[in-house]
Amino acid sequence: MVATFGDLVVAARGEKIFSATAGGSSWTERDTGRTSAGTYAFERYNFDGNDKLIVVDGANAPTFFNSAMSATDVSNSDVAGSKFVTAFKSHMFYAGKSSTPQTLVFSQPFDEDAFSSGSGAGSIKVDDVITGLKVFRDNLFIFCENRIFKLSGSSSSDFAISAVTRDIGCYRIFFTKDGTGQNSTKGIACVLKGQTFEFSELRGIKPASTDSFVKAGNVIVLHGDFSNGYVYRQEQGNTFDGTAILAKYRSPDMTFGDAGIRKHMQRVVVNFKPESSIDADLFLRYDYESKDSARPAAYELDSQDIAAIYGTTTYGASSSVVGTYGGASQPLFRQSVEGSGFAVALRVNDGGETAPYSLKGFQLEYQVGARR
Repeated sequence: MVATFGDLVVAARGEKIFSATAGGSSWTERDTGRTSAGTYAFERYNFDGNDKLIVVDGANAPTFFNSAMSATDVSNSDVAGSKFVTAFKSHMFYAGKSSTPQTLVFSQPFDEDAFSSGSGAGSIKVDDVITGLKVFRDNLFIFCENRIFKLSGSSSSDFAISAVTRDIGCYRIFFTKDGTGQNSTKGIACVLKGQTFEFSELRGIKPASTDSFVKAGNVIVLHGDFSNGYVYRQEQGNTFDGTAILAKYRSPDMTFGDAGIRKHMQRVVVNFKPESSIDADLFLRYDYESKDSARPAAYELDSQDIAAIYGTTTYGASSSVVGTYGGASQPLFRQSVEGSGFAVALRVNDGGETAPYSLKGFQLEYQVGARR
C-alpha cells in the first residue's frame, strides 16, 4: 500500500506500516503486530474535525491513524479481516471479510468504531462476492465478481440497494498477477478529453496499490511496487525509471482519391505541440511499404525554438524546460522530401527521452505524375 496523508507518505508491506516525509531519507514504523496481512486498502476521512486514515488488510482488525500517526484498532469482530473500506454519508463501510464475502457492514454516523444498530449502524447483504467499494457523487458503488450495485440514501433508515448491472466483465486499470513479470504486466489508461474518452495500453507497471492527489495544480500519482518494496511516482521525468520510452506514429496509407496516379512528393509540413525541445525522426513510406518502392532515409524532426510561458519556463540554458520568448506554442515543421509512389504514409519515430508532445496534423505537397 502507498498513500498520502497530510504531508506524509504512508506505505505498508507485509505486516508493517511505515510513514515518511516527502524528500526524506528514512521510514518510521507506525504499526506492528499484524499477522498474515494481505493486500492493503485505505480511506482518508474526517468525522470529528480531525483528519484520519483507516487501513484494512484482509486478515486483521481495521486500524485508524490520527494526524500524529497514532494507531487504534477497530474493536468490532464483525469487521475484522475486511478487505475494503470507505466512508459514505458519515458512516464507515467495511466489506470483503472471508467468512461473509457478500456482506457490507456500516458503522454509526461519525464513528468508525461504533456498531450499535439502535444508533444507526447495520449491515447489507448482496447476492455476489464483493470485490470493491467506490463512492461517486451521492452513491456508493459496490463492485462484485459479476455484478455492480448502487447504494443510495443518507442513513440506516433510508439506505437502499439497486442493481447497476447484473452481468459485467472485469473492470481493471492494472492487471497485476502473481505469475506475470513486471515487463509483461499490462493495464489500461482512460482519459476524458472534452466529451470523448481516449484509451491507451500501459506496460511495465505492476503495482500492489495506488493513490493520487492534487498539489498546487499538479496531479501526483503514486504506486507501491508489487515485489521490490519501492514507492514510485508516475508521470515524472522523460524516461521510464531510466529506460527510454520508445514512441511511434504511422498514418494511414493515403492515395489522395486516385490510387492509379503516381505522386511525386515535394514537401511535408507537420504541426505539433511540444512541452520542450524534441528529437525525433520523420519517414515517408510508399506503396504500402513495398520492398520495390523508394525508402528515403529519415528526416530529422527536431525543434529547439519552444514558446516560453510565464510561470512555467525558467530562463537560462541550464533550465529543464528551455523556452524562447516569442516562440511558437504549436510550431510548423517544413521539410523537403524525396520519393514517389501511388500511396504514401507518414511515420514518426521518437527515441524516447524527449518531453511529451502531440502531433496536431500534417500536410503533404506533391506533383501528379503518370497513371499506372
